[in-house]
Amino acid sequence: MPITFCGLTAGVGLSCEKIGNAVGGANQRFWIGSYNAVESFTIDATTKDIEAIVWVTGTTGLYEFAAARNSLAGTGNTQLTDGGIPYFTHGLNATLYAQTSAEREALESLAKSTVFCIVQRNTNQFEVFGWAGGMTIESMESSTGLTAQDNTGYQLVLTGDNARLPKIFFDTSFSTTLSTIEGYVVP
Repeated sequence: MPITFCGLTAGVGLSCEKIGNAVGGANQRFWIGSYNAVESFTIDATTKDIEAIVWVTGTTGLYEFAAARNSLAGTGNTQLTDGGIPYFTHGLNATLYAQTSAEREALESLAKSTVFCIVQRNTNQFEVFGWAGGMTIESMESSTGLTAQDNTGYQLVLTGDNARLPKIFFDTSFSTTLSTIEGYVVP
């Protein structure tokens, strides 16, 4: 029986543009959608970027969230199973200020869901976490604080094991991509 070889298929280069786009941080705005509401993600054959989301008929789209300044981070890391098969853990950390009962009900709903997230990086690049397996809530903590300077937001942590690394969401230009994403937002 022939052995299947899963080898390296491409390299990763370095350019001044890549270095400029490697700046850390994320915009405060991000979007969360139900992983089970997605029929498929449309992947560009050349760039391998996600360029569209195909929703299951009758489902809703994305919900917009706003994180506290400098509190939003998407993460991705590679792990190996005991059998040597790689998987990719996606994560999202954010501080959210849910000060109304309706906002807190949205967080309760989030806690019961499998989701994916689109994060706008400070470089105006959009990154999709949880697209290849979803993410669920790992923790969500809040406190009234002891002093006026204490953080009283909800510290949200989402994680999920995925079959692929986080992908870039891009369609033609920044403005077109943003318009596409905003077009998926549930009013």
